[in-house]
Formats: sequence, C-alpha cells, structure tokens
Amino acid sequence: MVSFNILLYILATKWKKIQYIKGKILKKRNILAFSCLGLFLGLFLGYRQIENYFFSEKISARLLLLNTGFKIMKDNFPLGVGFGMYGTEAAKTYYSPIYYTYGLSSFWALKEGGSELTDTFWPAIAAEFGFFGLVFYLIIIFMIFKLIIKNTKNQPYLSATVILYIIYLMISSTATGIFLSDLTVVYFIIICLVSNIKE
Repeated sequence: MVSFNILLYILATKWKKIQYIKGKILKKRNILAFSCLGLFLGLFLGYRQIENYFFSEKISARLLLLNTGFKIMKDNFPLGVGFGMYGTEAAKTYYSPIYYTYGLSSFWALKEGGSELTDTFWPAIAAEFGFFGLVFYLIIIFMIFKLIIKNTKNQPYLSATVILYIIYLMISSTATGIFLSDLTVVYFIIICLVSNIKE
C-alpha cells in the first residue's frame, strides 16, 4: 500500500501531463482530508484486530509479549537484558532463557519454535535495551523523521506522503518489527531519491 502511495506521488508530481490533476485535486486541504479519512477508516476497519490484540480479556501472544517486555524493562532498569534476548529474531532462533524466566514458554505460540515470538517491536526494544535504550531509539527515529520532513518541506505532496508513511510506521510498529524490515529501508531510499529530484 505504501509503495503504491509513493508511486502515485511520483506520477502525480513528476509527469507534466497530469499537472491539472495535481493543481485541482492534490491541494493541501484535500490531502489532509484524505489522510484523516484514511486514518479513521483504517482504525474503523482494524478495530476488531486492535481490540483482539491489546484489549481483549482473552490472552494473546502479542499482549503477553507487550506486558512482559515492559516488565523486563522495569526489572532490568536501566539497560535491559541485552542483545538478542527478547522479541527479536535472535531470541527466537536461539530461544532465549528469558522466555522461561518470565513463564512465556508455557504459552503455545511462544514455545520454542513458536510462530509469534517476534510479533512485537517496542517491547523488544524496551526489554533488550532498557529504558535508556528505548528513549535513545525514539530520539533517533524522531531526528530521522524531522530531517526527512525538513528536506521535503518545499514539496508539500512528498511531505504529506512522508508524514502518512511515518504514521503508518508508528501504527505498524505496535504489531510488528517494521523498523527492522528491509522494505522500510527501501521506502526511505525512495523517499530520499524522490526528494532530491528537481522540479
């Protein structure tokens, strides 16, 4: 979906033949309205899944990982348990002893070889790197986003696309390790390349 949005941006802003569409339809107020509509539509359509993962009385692997990740951060203040110990691919591959310590190994999806051992992101950062690591990670992400938005401020359509993508990343990061994804790196490369194209 995001790649489709970026492609749409490139087509709408770089091709001379569709300048009329750019001028009439892609105005800032329309982009803002469509963005808000998309956000509310996404929340509406995804409400059941959000409720199931985070607010259900029924225990899910994601909810267990979330609660336990922040408990680990609290128990191992300020630096966490270290690299590859919780919620990451390394912790899954070598099945971290932390899963036994906190009783996660008794849940079917979190047993050794379980399918949902990496089904979270922020709790993994919090548990592995502790409070200071989590704050530092958030500061780095904020600085990167701020720099990208600053570099695209003269291109309002690209700027709007970047802001939407940031919102998408933040929402997706509650359920998956999207910041560690190869695809995220590709999107950032595309955004950087497109922002350097002269009008």
